[in-house]
Amino acid sequence: MDVENVRVYLNGEIEGLAHPDRPLVREFIPTGKITVTVRADGLPVQSDTARIRAAQRTDVRFGLRAHSPGIRKLTAQGDVRFEKGRYLSPEGRSAFDAYRKVLAADPGNTHARSRILKIMAHFRQAGDRAYRQKDYAGAGKSYRHYRAVAEYAAATFGDSSTKAGLQAVRQRLVTLDHLNRPPEDLLKDGDRYFKRQRYLLPENENAFEMYRAVLESDPSDPHARQRIYEMIQIYHRLTEDAEARDFIRARTYYQNYLFLLKYVNIRFGDQGVSEEMTRVRDRIQRLGTDTRSAEQLVKKGDMYFIAQKFTTPPGKNAFVFYKAALDKNPTRADARKRLREILRRYARWGYQAYDEGDHQAAIRFYRQYLMVEQFLSELRKKEVMRAETDRIEARMIRLESVTALLQEGREHLRTIHICAPGKVRSAFAVYEKALALHPQNRRAGADLRELMRHCLERACEADGAGDYPTAAAAFRQYLPIAKYALHLTGDPNIKREVRKAEGTLKDLEGRMQSAELDRLKQRLSHEFKAYRELRSQENGGENVAGQVVPVLRDIVGTLTALESLYYQLSGKRPDISDKISYIRQVRKGLETEIGARAEKAF
Repeated sequence: MDVENVRVYLNGEIEGLAHPDRPLVREFIPTGKITVTVRADGLPVQSDTARIRAAQRTDVRFGLRAHSPGIRKLTAQGDVRFEKGRYLSPEGRSAFDAYRKVLAADPGNTHARSRILKIMAHFRQAGDRAYRQKDYAGAGKSYRHYRAVAEYAAATFGDSSTKAGLQAVRQRLVTLDHLNRPPEDLLKDGDRYFKRQRYLLPENENAFEMYRAVLESDPSDPHARQRIYEMIQIYHRLTEDAEARDFIRARTYYQNYLFLLKYVNIRFGDQGVSEEMTRVRDRIQRLGTDTRSAEQLVKKGDMYFIAQKFTTPPGKNAFVFYKAALDKNPTRADARKRLREILRRYARWGYQAYDEGDHQAAIRFYRQYLMVEQFLSELRKKEVMRAETDRIEARMIRLESVTALLQEGREHLRTIHICAPGKVRSAFAVYEKALALHPQNRRAGADLRELMRHCLERACEADGAGDYPTAAAAFRQYLPIAKYALHLTGDPNIKREVRKAEGTLKDLEGRMQSAELDRLKQRLSHEFKAYRELRSQENGGENVAGQVVPVLRDIVGTLTALESLYYQLSGKRPDISDKISYIRQVRKGLETEIGARAEKAF
């Protein structure tokens, strides 16, 4: 059949349009093997390979045929199911099943492929939406549906974006599994992995995964946050140490370091790491470029080494290329090993020539030996100096960052009496960052203790004045700071203060609940008194029907608040359940009366 406007691709890149009476002609195509693919709307995709030879003509022809009736029927079935939202169910009769059969018969079918990608996008978006809303059961269901389709798509289409999406969803499913565990168990496992230096590996069973799961349910958990910042410092040191020995390992450490920096930048909103992220990205790119370049230089050096052209002829010898490789990547152990072998050979040949009385040859070998040895000696000196310089620069950067953070913290402390809640949170976040960079910083520790003292004094003053809500709020601010300080120092005095504050807060919450209970009971007594008076007037023949319903609604509202408060107390007092049942019964009767009165008025 004649087909107009057939798109032609060479090695996946579109080349132009072909027509039955006007074939696509190209005069300049690189020689070698290429893949030619043609696509036309409504027709199967076809591909063929061709070998292009210099100064020779190559023709590639295709005969396009329409889809078979079976494919058209399957496509129609899939489209109907897709429009009805039957993406994966019922099993065996879903849109996904139909499109999968289409692709089995016609692997290049673009319509079936696009519909499968849309099904994936639907479940991914549904999962992400449920996850943001903390509907973890719904998120898990959608993510599992996505995984089922994405595993097929990754194996069939093989594109990197699908594989990356599948990996991300698998990771999210692991996090959802962890969220079903108690936070204290996750922290215990996280600390166990941390001590074993299992920071990011093995997958799903490492310290970071445990701490991340804790922070999903409690973003302010001080222990998990502190551990992640500690991991950042650990990987920072690992990159510095590895860069002097092994570029490939250093690049891996840099990638892990960048992963953690991205996490705190997004999860904690830590903008202070942005500049470091840019530096690390540049370093990863440079390490990759230098590693590939050094690899090629070592291969060329090996060619001359095998030919025993160690230092001659000029510009075309093993030493020149090994030296260039080490300039690019000083950690190339193979290049160093070859140079040491060259030294051994020159030394041996020099000794032999000397013993044989050929002093000119001995001088020549010794001179070559000294040239190579001088380069290796200078390389070792540079490494020692560079390592020391890197350590000093890194320490300077940390100290400058800590100094800036301490100044910011002092500003918060100076004005903390003006806007206590916000200032306390801001000051704590600043000192948390400063101590993550420099855990032994005395000034930061002293300021943190001052912040603790302020919160504790404020809590005790409010408690003494009978202002229970303010006191409870101050204790809630104090406890995370004190627990963080306890984690850093292990001070038994802080431990006693934390226990005392937790006990006081628990007592305050009990008193607040009792006060709220008395207040609700008193309000309910007044509302019932007003209701009885209105009913008495109504029974006496007065027209007060319009006033009764608002009072009844007030009573229902108070009963609802009372039920909620009793529900909070139900875990502490077994006798509460009977009161909750009674309140529900009374409220139901009042709601029935409100409905009857409203219907009568209508």
